[in-house]
Amino acid sequence: MEPEKVYDNKTLSILLITFSVILLGSGVLSVEFFSTQYGLGAAAILTATATNTSVIHLLQYAASQNGVFYQAILESYIITGIGFVLFAMTFVLWLHKQSGYGNFLKIFTPLHLILVFIYFVLLFITYSAFDFNLYSLTLDITYLSIIFSILLDVYIGYRIYGTDVKKRFSGIKISPNKPYTNMINLRERMFSSFTGNVGIVDKHFNSQALLNLYRLISDNKNIKEITIISSSEMLDSSFNKEYRDLKNELEESGIKIEVKLMNQNDAVQQHERFIFDDSSAYKIPPFNIINKKSEHILKMSRRDAVKRFEELLLKSVKIN
Repeated sequence: MEPEKVYDNKTLSILLITFSVILLGSGVLSVEFFSTQYGLGAAAILTATATNTSVIHLLQYAASQNGVFYQAILESYIITGIGFVLFAMTFVLWLHKQSGYGNFLKIFTPLHLILVFIYFVLLFITYSAFDFNLYSLTLDITYLSIIFSILLDVYIGYRIYGTDVKKRFSGIKISPNKPYTNMINLRERMFSSFTGNVGIVDKHFNSQALLNLYRLISDNKNIKEITIISSSEMLDSSFNKEYRDLKNELEESGIKIEVKLMNQNDAVQQHERFIFDDSSAYKIPPFNIINKKSEHILKMSRRDAVKRFEELLLKSVKIN
């Protein structure tokens, strides 16, 4: 199985870093620009006062706006500080391990969005008091970077906090007297939302479990690979043939499936059964009676599931 991939974090973080660098650079240029204008205005006023003459025409604007320029300098320092924080956040995002990417984004996204909005408000206030075009191109690029940063934040927020099926999952109650309804609920509320690579740990995985798995995932076109870790104790005489038949059919649909057997020591110790995809993990009943055993299926830590799965996978053997 591949490491956890909630999103393509390389592309996402590089884009956010690029926009953050632009915002940081714009803040630095603002400080430089307003400092220069303030210096020119102050020099013109001092010179005119010392020589008892009027400020020359070319410097009249800078001199008349000197107090406003000073305020703009202070605001530009704040903008630069926010730009630096945004850059630091996106750089940390770029360095962050994929195994914790989804949880990190839950903190990153709202904070980044708030800071970008504050940056925009301060930038707009700072430049709205002036009437000149010397800085227009840089401002246009800065505003575009702000817009794209906000759009990316909104996209991430939608993926994390959106009201899709996966995020609204609050558990599935399995009622032993409703096996047909249970299968429908499992397929529609859980298995239909699986994406990417799916891992299953169930040491009682047999021929009936293969049939249930097919019934649950046959309509899902977003699954790329399924890796099952089981044990030899439940493999019946028809398992190998049915496994090969299922494997061939799924491969024609673009889904790779592989069953591996855990070693004897792991089989004795491993009692928990779980399933996970690229973003979620769930504790489940035995797959061969997944729709018949009285149980409440709930989410579990995906990080813990992946860790245990990889531990078992290292010592397992492949079924041909």
